Amino acid sequence: MSQQQEQTVFEETAAVMNPTKKFVVAPMRYDLMIITQDQALMTIASLTRGFHDLPFEFAQWMQYDIRSRPYTTFGYIPAPPNEAIVKKIIGYKGHYLKLTTQRHRVDFIWHNAGTNQFHFWGDRMCCIRAMNEIRYRICKLVEGHLDPEIEQETKEFHEARAATQEARAATQEARATQEAAAETAPVFLNDTQQDPSVCLEAILTLDINDEITAVNSKYYP
Repeated sequence: MSQQQEQTVFEETAAVMNPTKKFVVAPMRYDLMIITQDQALMTIASLTRGFHDLPFEFAQWMQYDIRSRPYTTFGYIPAPPNEAIVKKIIGYKGHYLKLTTQRHRVDFIWHNAGTNQFHFWGDRMCCIRAMNEIRYRICKLVEGHLDPEIEQETKEFHEARAATQEARAATQEARATQEAAAETAPVFLNDTQQDPSVCLEAILTLDINDEITAVNSKYYP
């Protein structure tokens, strides 16, 4: 990477935005690399547990697309140092990266948390179009001017997270209730073979001297 290109990479900022430093969005001229089919497939496989983390149909299409050409283009864009902004760029459960992947038919987009970069694999022009879209999204968010689509995605993210937490709490409560009921539930002799002719439970009535005065039987059901 040349010195001029290095200057385009963002300067590290503190957790709270430092007014003396600023994030520099990558230029429109990207640093693209040409890699082989095997290099692309092996790298993506290592990021997705052998493609198991991807939807089956998409994984099949991606492998076919990579093998349909002699080489694959790889590119990257530095991500902002602000974790909250990065999450908005990615979208809830990777929604926006998936949408960008489908829209521009790029093979794969990945946020590398170690280097804090967005990585792209695919046909050269598909990669460039996808990188342009992510770059635009970075510009909008870094400048602090959220467009309606991003604001809606942020709202949906928080709503979905709240709904997930509520559902998890309800599931745990239901499980606890079920376990408590199981501990106090009567045990019948023929639970596995529900035969109405078999007496399952004898209900005894005792007098004040603890002598049996009545015997009632409970049958299935």
